[in-house]
Amino acid sequence: MAGDFDEMRRLISDLLPHNTFIGGVGSVLTTPALLADRLGISSSNIENFQIDGSNNISCAITSNYSLPNGAFQNSSVYFPYNILTYFVDLEGKCTSMQFRRNFLFQSNLDFVFFPNLSDDGIHSDETFRGCSSLKIAYLYGDSGFIKLGPSAAANSIFWAVTYANLDVYIKDYFATNNSGNPDGDLTQFSLKSVNYLSSTAIPIPVQNKLNTIIP
Repeated sequence: MAGDFDEMRRLISDLLPHNTFIGGVGSVLTTPALLADRLGISSSNIENFQIDGSNNISCAITSNYSLPNGAFQNSSVYFPYNILTYFVDLEGKCTSMQFRRNFLFQSNLDFVFFPNLSDDGIHSDETFRGCSSLKIAYLYGDSGFIKLGPSAAANSIFWAVTYANLDVYIKDYFATNNSGNPDGDLTQFSLKSVNYLSSTAIPIPVQNKLNTIIP
């Protein structure tokens, strides 16, 4: 797997049939139409849809999108299944996350990869609340990625994760966006590590995790 986001985009265009990998949900999101409904896009923007023997979805998404409110929130109203294990947006088609709890209580989710957040970025609070297995969160983007929740204060983005196990990799803007201090969501809890990134180079631990997911 390429070590730079721009290199990775070229690799996808030239070699890979898929740019989106979602673990564990294939028994529920069995068709492109059902996945499209979760992502807030048209099913015509999903190509090469596949489900493997472990119910992991891989596909190519052809349009940018904003992840809807509560898209994978584990509740009877939104997505009533505690089965999601990873979400990899390899080509950066997800540009923002809308208001509230996109992955709330998905306690088997251990890895998220969002390399191209823009349009403010993460609008929601409690985005990963209750994701107690989350170990790596890679959140990067362009100059438009200026929000980790509704404000620079603490918005409980990582509330009730297993704090000692979570490594966050995030754009270096968030080291000083809170009146010269780190964003409140990065200091609200004692996370294992917060790694501020100044370029699109993908850190080795994140590359290693990607290599376990992408064929």
